[in-house]
Amino acid sequence: MSSHIMSFCSVSDETKNAFCELFDTDYTPSSAYHTYWEQQQLKYENDEEMLADRAVFSHKSDIKYLHKKYHEKHIGAPNRKEMFN
Repeated sequence: MSSHIMSFCSVSDETKNAFCELFDTDYTPSSAYHTYWEQQQLKYENDEEMLADRAVFSHKSDIKYLHKKYHEKHIGAPNRKEMFN
């Protein structure tokens, strides 16, 4: 499969769980992204095909979205009605 096509794959559950674990330890989306990328680059030794695979190496926008969903689930939506009571 071409690396271009792999960049459109869905983010894998394993990757989502890895980021949730980082968010559990108070990582921001940016710090979680960089920490995860460093770990994966060491694991896959800069394999270009793996680096292009979005299922494993998510885009920054994916991580921001995951963090938003994680935050809503564990803390609550930022503009909930209850905040203004």
